Amino acid sequence: MKIGFITTSTTPTASTGNDMVNAVNQAVEHVGGKIGGKQIEVLFKDDGLKPELGRQKAEKLIRQDDVDGVAGFIWSNVLTAARKSVIDSGKFLISTNPGPFEFAGKPCSPDFFSLCGQNDMVPIALGKIMNECVVKKLYVMVPNYTAGKDIAAGLESSFKGDVFGRDLTVFRRVI
Repeated sequence: MKIGFITTSTTPTASTGNDMVNAVNQAVEHVGGKIGGKQIEVLFKDDGLKPELGRQKAEKLIRQDDVDGVAGFIWSNVLTAARKSVIDSGKFLISTNPGPFEFAGKPCSPDFFSLCGQNDMVPIALGKIMNECVVKKLYVMVPNYTAGKDIAAGLESSFKGDVFGRDLTVFRRVI
């Protein structure tokens, strides 16, 4: 079984991506290098935190490396860019972190698996809890990237009070 694994192993976010690579290698070792009696080969690719590069890496894994599926991803925007290429190829796609809300419902694919769920799930529940606690006003501040916007949308969809302001902040990862 050949699996392509796309993550960010360069840029200031490399620590997360490198942790993912180490976890996958440890998991493969833990199962003796086999899944269902088949030898596992994992091909790691760096998306450089760039959606277009992530898409290109996914396409190369499918067309040139002939992987059985693609997994990984830290960032929703990179996953979103690669998703169509993988799903259209008939291969499986496993998201280890992001879960853009637009992958659910009608556009859902039986070949897509999200290990963390949708980005907006917890905020939807939070909005309901805030309603039960009779919170009347809310100011929403989230990082300005796909998951941050999904978080705000989820919270705002379930919160019944007054959302009197919203800010999308600059997203910077400090290592």
